[in-house]
Amino acid sequence: PDYDVFEIDAMAAVPVVSKQHAHVGNALFNIAVNPKSGALYVSNLEARNELRFEGHGERSDVQTLRGRFIENRITVIKDGAVLPRDLNPHLDDSRPDGNADDNARSLALPLQMALNPEGDTLYLAAFGSAKIGVFNVAELENGSFTPDPADHIEVSGGGPSGLVLDAEGQRLFVLTRCDNSIAVIDTRRREETARVAMYNPEPDFIVNGRPFLYDARYCSGRGDSACASCHLFGDTDGIAWNLGNPDGSWTYNTRDYVNFFSRMNALRIHHPLKGPMLTQSLRGLEFQGPQHWRGDRTGSYRVDGESLERAAFKEFRIAFPDLLGRAQEPTEAEINAFADFVLQLRYPPNPNRNLDNSLNPAQAQA
Repeated sequence: PDYDVFEIDAMAAVPVVSKQHAHVGNALFNIAVNPKSGALYVSNLEARNELRFEGHGERSDVQTLRGRFIENRITVIKDGAVLPRDLNPHLDDSRPDGNADDNARSLALPLQMALNPEGDTLYLAAFGSAKIGVFNVAELENGSFTPDPADHIEVSGGGPSGLVLDAEGQRLFVLTRCDNSIAVIDTRRREETARVAMYNPEPDFIVNGRPFLYDARYCSGRGDSACASCHLFGDTDGIAWNLGNPDGSWTYNTRDYVNFFSRMNALRIHHPLKGPMLTQSLRGLEFQGPQHWRGDRTGSYRVDGESLERAAFKEFRIAFPDLLGRAQEPTEAEINAFADFVLQLRYPPNPNRNLDNSLNPAQAQA
């Protein structure tokens, strides 16, 4: 197995790994330590990429990934045992569309956690739900908790990511990334009492488009998944998925390379069953041509002079009903707002180059 969490003896003359834990999750976000028991709590996602296919599965002999491709979890590591706890045990694979009750009870994209000094209450920032989940630690550890909206604290602004608990003052301070603010929570009343907006240089179209990547309550029928569940913070989860669609149709391949390979009887089509492919990063898409690893989002149908890349990105709208289990695709205005945001995502500067991206003499020679 690949090991996920490592305990390091930081007091040794040379720090050394003393323990290692496997099967914690495939995307680990945060770790918290119980001040009383020393138990560890790791917020994570578990990809179900051993399953295959998107779509409704009308022409498949297996149930597709639709609505059930990810698990949002807190994994407990205690007394040497690794105990994954699904945050949404109320969800049933046989109901990939979910319903309003499923959506209200779900928590998505679990990030930072905070424990009270007694070690019996855990607060969780659910980035994709605009909520703080409140857990009885004993129930979390033994897996007996029941998801209940009454144990969720709604946070305005969206994207709760960072938590600081003032246990004495019975307040919780929450960084809300979608509007770059700090929300103040009264932990006794379990409600937001104030919000302080920080300076944010981002233009409105970035702020307005960001939720379409993360908001699981909007994106999915069950309220447990969003595009960011695989495109982690706009990047990739580094995992291969088989997202062929048995219900799909052949599509026309407009790429010029087909002409070159025609001598080898290459067909000018994309088959709906394409086999396993790595998750595509959403960073740096602008000016890069057709999208998806084989270029099957071609951007052929452009309107109002939009770029090929923008039109190609908008073709991903089908993933909302076919993979996320949403009842319908986003509206044209919504997918345009999403595209406005995504096409501004960039990779950070190359650490081996100057900030202006120029080359030093050795790099230029190479």
